[in-house]
Amino acid sequence: MTLPRVISDANWRDVPQQFGVLPRFIDYGSPEALARGIHPLEDYPDFVVPEDEWKERIQEAHEKKAFPIHHFEASDVPAKSQGSTSFCWAYSMASAVEGCRLLEAQPYCRLAPATLGWLVDWRNAGYYLSETINGARQRGIASSEFAPDGVYTTKQFKDGWEADALKHKPLEWFDTRKADMVKHCVSLLLAGLPLYVALNWWSHALAVLAVEWDESELHNLRWVYWNSHGDGRIEMVGRKGVPDEAYAVGSSTFSP
Repeated sequence: MTLPRVISDANWRDVPQQFGVLPRFIDYGSPEALARGIHPLEDYPDFVVPEDEWKERIQEAHEKKAFPIHHFEASDVPAKSQGSTSFCWAYSMASAVEGCRLLEAQPYCRLAPATLGWLVDWRNAGYYLSETINGARQRGIASSEFAPDGVYTTKQFKDGWEADALKHKPLEWFDTRKADMVKHCVSLLLAGLPLYVALNWWSHALAVLAVEWDESELHNLRWVYWNSHGDGRIEMVGRKGVPDEAYAVGSSTFSP
C-alpha cells in the first residue's frame, strides 16, 4: 500500500480503502462499556488537559521524549504488515499494547496480532474495537515467535501460543467521547498512553502514538499514527486525522 507522506483533507481520496473495522456499537460510559473494562475519561478528571495548555505540554512531551512514539523509536520497534488480511483491528491492538508495555518499562516484546483471530472464528474479517479489547483482556496476545505477520489462521502457529498470550493482557482502558474526541485524545497522549483508534472514512484501525503542535493545521495538531501495512509511522492532519473512535490502554500484565 502506497500512502501520501502526510494524509490530509485534500488528499485522503488517494488512500487505498480498508474494510477491517466495524462501527462502534457501545455508548461512552454505558454498562456495556464498563463490562468490557472500558472506563469513561470523565471518571479521571485529572487526566483532561485544558486546550490553552496544549502547546506547552506537547512541546514539553517531545523534549522529554514522553510520547509513545518516543518509546517505539528508542526500542527500534519494527513495523508490522497485515498483508492481505482484514485484521487491522488486531494489528493496531497489538501496537497499542506494545506501547503500553514500553511505558511500564517492560522489555520490548513484539506481539502477534493473528493470535486474536479466534474473535472472528479464524475468518479473514473485520471486527469491533470494543470487542477486541474485551477479548484481549480475557485471553491476551501471544508474542510474535508463535505466529507470523499476514496470517489469520492457526495453521502456521507454534504450539503453546495460548499459554504465551496470557502473559500479554491489556487490563485497563480509558474511553473517549465523540463530542470531546480531540481534547480526550490529546489528554491521554500527554499522559503517555497509546491510543487504539478507528477512522471511519478509511474503515481502518490504527494506533496513535503522539501529536505535534502545528499552528498551520486544524486544532493546531499533526497526528502521529502507527499503521499496519509495513510502513509504521505515518502522519495525518485536518479533519481526516481526528479519530472517530478511540481508547487508551492504561495497564497490562507484567511479563518479564
